[in-house]
Amino acid sequence: MNFEKKLISLVEKYDYISFDIFDTLLKRNVKQPADIFKLVEKDGKHQFGEEFNSFATKRVLAEHEARTGKEEVSLDDIYNVISLDSQYKKWAKVKEIAYEEKMCSPNVPLLRIYNECLKQGKHIEIISDMYLPLLIIKRMLNNIGITEWDNLFLSNNLNKTKRTGSIFKYVIRYLNISPNQILHIGDNPTSDYKVPKSLGIRPFHIATVMKNVSYHKMDTSSLNEGALLSYINNNILTIPQNFRSGYENFGPLLYGFSTWLYSNLQKNKINDVFFLSRDGLIIKKAFDLVNNNRTISSHYLYSSRRALQVPMLAFSNFQYDDFINHVHWPPKVTFRYFLKSLGIEDEKEQAYFSEKYSIMLGQDFTIKSTEAKSVLGNFFNKERSYIKTKAKSELNNLVLYWKNSGLFKDRIALVDIGWHGNMQLNLSDIFSRENISTDVKGYYIGVDPFKNHNDIISMSGYCFEPNKDLSLFKRESEINIMVEQAFMAKHGSLKCFDDQGRPVLYDFEQTDIKSISVLDDYQRGALTLVENFFNLYGRVRVSASFALSGIIRQFLSPTIQTAYEWGGIVFKDINESRLVHGEYNYSLIMHPLKFIHDYQRSMWREGYLKIHLKHNYNYYFLTKLLKKPSNWGYCTLSS
Repeated sequence: MNFEKKLISLVEKYDYISFDIFDTLLKRNVKQPADIFKLVEKDGKHQFGEEFNSFATKRVLAEHEARTGKEEVSLDDIYNVISLDSQYKKWAKVKEIAYEEKMCSPNVPLLRIYNECLKQGKHIEIISDMYLPLLIIKRMLNNIGITEWDNLFLSNNLNKTKRTGSIFKYVIRYLNISPNQILHIGDNPTSDYKVPKSLGIRPFHIATVMKNVSYHKMDTSSLNEGALLSYINNNILTIPQNFRSGYENFGPLLYGFSTWLYSNLQKNKINDVFFLSRDGLIIKKAFDLVNNNRTISSHYLYSSRRALQVPMLAFSNFQYDDFINHVHWPPKVTFRYFLKSLGIEDEKEQAYFSEKYSIMLGQDFTIKSTEAKSVLGNFFNKERSYIKTKAKSELNNLVLYWKNSGLFKDRIALVDIGWHGNMQLNLSDIFSRENISTDVKGYYIGVDPFKNHNDIISMSGYCFEPNKDLSLFKRESEINIMVEQAFMAKHGSLKCFDDQGRPVLYDFEQTDIKSISVLDDYQRGALTLVENFFNLYGRVRVSASFALSGIIRQFLSPTIQTAYEWGGIVFKDINESRLVHGEYNYSLIMHPLKFIHDYQRSMWREGYLKIHLKHNYNYYFLTKLLKKPSNWGYCTLSS
């Protein structure tokens, strides 16, 4: 029986139910209560400078001094003795109250208990040891949906406290009941449990920290990240169930990147930012939330590797080696894929060239091999005129689209997920060859530290880049395919532009309604977090390691629900394939060869293992183990 069911069964036995407030009915969206003082200090230093140095420490010391020899104190008592010039005391006190009101969220499980008490017609008493004024406490309770009660007993209003037991004795006398008629609920093991129990009151102790998140550990020491994690943990139960994984895991990455991007654009005085399709659409939506004052103009720019690399072929001095070096190639490419990369996509055209050059469309090539240069290079050089004519038409349409999109500014930023900068390189190359003088700066979720064009174009990565956070790059690389799916827009990839400068798109590869819904819910949950947290905190810095931590844990250690939901999503590169290959309903013991075959063809192997093995093994460890062929004969499953 969970604690809610146990508590509800206990509530039924008592006519009087009393609740503690802080960490019981109400949760602060900070890791520690004293973090409120740090927020006041941060704002004070920003507004008044060094006068607010060490304010948080002074505030703690002032409360300790004010309490000396007294049972309870008020906020006024504390600020009367704080080591701060009088001209700043009033501002700091008002700011502290404002933060206390702003940072409160309901403790959802206890809010459900409170509502059950209302439903059952119980006498509801609220008891708190707190220095804040009564009016402020009432407003905070109203803010979280606690609007009805019989009495509110506040320690600084009565000069009596729970920790000494005096306020409980007062409540019993005031209500004219015996102690065994009341059930008290609170989180403090002494003042909410031991003390009332010693007086004959029935206490019920709840945990101060209730872990509601699934993938994060409640162990961050950073003020900003502690606030973000506390906010997620405190509010995730108010979010629709299907939004929660995106809210917890993807939301911090979108928020962290968007605030980092905003700061960099402001610092570098860039007023126009273009988000490249398709991964850039969700980033733009998040950025627009934190760019609420619209000081920076944001635009969605249709773009793709194919739509940029084909027009490059229109330039007379563009050689086969130039083309090969401008494109990010898979390890193996077919002749069909190579033709498509040149803009030759019509099946009849492909068949014609296949027959003409005696190259099978399905023939594989390692793109930088001697064979590829001989066979594909020969085709490229002999059909150069035809390739150039098609490319020239695409180039004209592309430039028209750019002109219509307002791309030709003095200075712009391009934003994309990453990782190599090929699209920015091609765009900048076309700009240079067409004498377009726009200065371009690229901002990415991450820049591959080892395979990028950083020596040619200007690029920056939030999570990693050359000489920055190589360990984070390694961790992200393990789930790179999953990260890319999370950013996917709900439309097909760009093919090219028509003669009116309008985008022509391929069909969207996701056709399964359930998969589309999973991606949509994930992104909507993430945007909900970005919007709500920004409205509360504004733009604060969040480290990339924290921002990525949830999504890394989600896909390296998936739940069975996540594995089933994401396993059916289609990944498209040379071909299209589901992230988890094969059927899900056969026995590993009965069909070991099929298991091995499907495992090796799966793009997301942790998800594959979770679906088939189901138990809570360390699937990331298993995938590393199974990378070694020698282990297939004797690998064992260890948690």
